[in-house]
Amino acid sequence: MTAPDTEFPSKFSDLQWGEPKAYNQLSVVSPRTTDGGGYISYSNVTISLGDLYYITDGLADYLESHEHKELDVPGTYSDFDSFPGFVSEVTARGRNGAKGLTQYKLEDAVRFAAGKGRFRSGDLTVYGVKNALSIVQYDGDAFAVKNADLAMPDNPVTTEINGIDIPEENSALISGIRRLMNVLETQFEAAVTGYKRPSNHGHVFETETGTDVTVHQSTLRQLSSCSESADDVLREYSRETVDGEEVRGEWESLKHEIGEEVRGGIVVGYAYSFHDPRTSASVSMSGRVKLSEVYVALRLTHGELGVSDSVNARSTSVKETIAEFRPPKEDQKASAYF
Repeated sequence: MTAPDTEFPSKFSDLQWGEPKAYNQLSVVSPRTTDGGGYISYSNVTISLGDLYYITDGLADYLESHEHKELDVPGTYSDFDSFPGFVSEVTARGRNGAKGLTQYKLEDAVRFAAGKGRFRSGDLTVYGVKNALSIVQYDGDAFAVKNADLAMPDNPVTTEINGIDIPEENSALISGIRRLMNVLETQFEAAVTGYKRPSNHGHVFETETGTDVTVHQSTLRQLSSCSESADDVLREYSRETVDGEEVRGEWESLKHEIGEEVRGGIVVGYAYSFHDPRTSASVSMSGRVKLSEVYVALRLTHGELGVSDSVNARSTSVKETIAEFRPPKEDQKASAYF
């Protein structure tokens, strides 16, 4: 599994490496132990390898293309608890309203880069990167570090949406909030009048009904990824599976219209999905490769508009099969994970 044309330092000789992949301008590879495990221990500290990427190319272009700053890092591991963290993104993707580089992720990256024992602070450079992965450089090696949950800062960056300042920087979630506001006003007669607070991986909005609406980031993502126009989805679809088979079919007409009630919610958009039980992380009871029409609906739960203090806005979906086939039996898995 060693990445081709890449020479790794001898201190990583007990690791194996995945195939190169792209992240923005970077070319990176993922480390694993020789038995395929995702954790190693240095000085009685367990490090999650899944949170790190070894950078093989593109670092200069990456830093040039992203707003970033060099961070002050404590000189010893015992002082890492004084590292305040770096907020990369104010977003509901974070459980507490933000994502970024925490003291724990930083310590893991430095321990991994430096190996067992102490590190030399003069050989260490750390960059906090806005809306992207942070960078740890040590002794000629460079690593991208996955962001973790951070608390929203006291004065967060906000985005103005329909005249309301909302602490959200993620483009997909911003798009989802715009769609949510439109849907609440046009389909539920509950125009959003203000922003109240962040919630656990979500946002809480005030509405003209006097009822607050709480929405999870997963619902906002689904709203941002579906279309309101039939012209965007009524066409022929074709996908090739990992084994080279082709599944093809045409979405000919809408079975549910915008505003129609389904599964306790109201249809707000359309999308299509592709599922292969051999590569999907979700279980398929039928074991079939499928192309499907997806009707995205929004429902309000745990209360009633104009009556309750708050309700939850949740997306659900109805799928209709466009085309399908059953792969050879020996290729099927009840549950296949990446």
